[in-house]
Amino acid sequence: LLDGLADTMDYDIHNCPDTPPEGYPMAWNLLNVLEDWPPDDPQPRPHTYQGICRFDYSKPGDVQRAQRYRKAEVPFVIRDDPEVLATVERWNHGDYLEQLLTTVKHRTEYSPDNHFMYWNAPHNKKIGRHMDGH
Repeated sequence: LLDGLADTMDYDIHNCPDTPPEGYPMAWNLLNVLEDWPPDDPQPRPHTYQGICRFDYSKPGDVQRAQRYRKAEVPFVIRDDPEVLATVERWNHGDYLEQLLTTVKHRTEYSPDNHFMYWNAPHNKKIGRHMDGH
């Protein structure tokens, strides 16, 4: 379904124009994406469709371009930001999270497959209220 759609993009996400082009970002119908790559099929596809520009913090001119995209209030990805890299380095240490959590117990969720629910309403509690207050 999605074959050939990447060829219709007017920009290269790795070398985006100085300002967001008309119709940016390119997007695809979610139902078509899911039909092309069902969530339960982990087999990589030959093409990954992405319409969001990527900027490299260390590449001359990319930070300024990213700032123009931010001012235009459109999404983008920026990589190799030194502050983010420092954060990544901290989180790469196995005991970092444990140090942050100290001895306080925290609840977590577990899912045996890729159908993870981020939140479930309690079974015995009402959520929200009706207009009449009940």
